[in-house]
Amino acid sequence: MYDPEHPWTNQICVKSISLPPVTGDVFPHIFFPTSDYDSISIKKLLATKLTLVDLWASWCAPCRKENKQVLVPLWDQFHKKGFEIIGYALDSSEKGWKAAILNDGADRWKHFSHLKGDESPVFETIHMTMIPANFLLDSRGVIVAKNLHGESLKKFVEDYFRS
Repeated sequence: MYDPEHPWTNQICVKSISLPPVTGDVFPHIFFPTSDYDSISIKKLLATKLTLVDLWASWCAPCRKENKQVLVPLWDQFHKKGFEIIGYALDSSEKGWKAAILNDGADRWKHFSHLKGDESPVFETIHMTMIPANFLLDSRGVIVAKNLHGESLKKFVEDYFRS
């Protein structure tokens, strides 16, 4: 039975605020930094059908592998059908970050980073603690899946556009 006066009720509510978003939640309204020292809302970046918010870093080997082997082919196959990728990097070196984007062929989609490494405000806002990580959002920003990688990610996107 729910007891609003019980001390555990407040503790549970406080702790739940610090949990990462889950499937069915609206993705947090975050702003990404732009190159002209401005910012852009994630809401302005959402695709007409499906958006992948990819959290990665230039020094993360699994992230780099996924860029080349999974994300580039998905982009090529589904972008014109309403698929978008938003890359957000947990990097501190602009040079390394931009080089990784080019080397991976990931320059097809938009990328952002505060260049603050582990102190990233985006990671703090969404309460993420490790990479690679991702969120798949529908056109309204609702999380339809998260942390799918490799073949699981490919299959999800293919099935999403088949339906």
